[in-house]
Amino acid sequence: MRGCGFDERFQRPTNDILHPTKCALPFHGDCGRITLMVFIIVTLLLGMGNFAWHRAVLESGHRMVSDMPPESRRTFRLFSLALEFLLLCGALYAVRLGHTHWLWAYLGYSAINAGAAWLILKRKI
Repeated sequence: MRGCGFDERFQRPTNDILHPTKCALPFHGDCGRITLMVFIIVTLLLGMGNFAWHRAVLESGHRMVSDMPPESRRTFRLFSLALEFLLLCGALYAVRLGHTHWLWAYLGYSAINAGAAWLILKRKI
């Protein structure tokens, strides 16, 4: 009965009254898939912005970065970019599973990153 307008979120008991069942994802049908794709694309774009801000700070010549020894700077760069990548992968995975609150959490994280990068690049701190 998939193509006959049957909503899989509801089960039909013997008395013909519809009762909701538990649903893993809040997205159903074509409209839900489009919404999910938009959320994934937004998360991916936020991740690209985070990498850009991160790289700009690392290459800014700010005293915080330039005072580190070159070996430490290379190690810091490698691990910080790896952590950024893991955060992006985790956010994309969570959003793909339908946990949209992770998109909002990643948006907040990105806003904090953008603000910190702006402060560092404009030499406010």
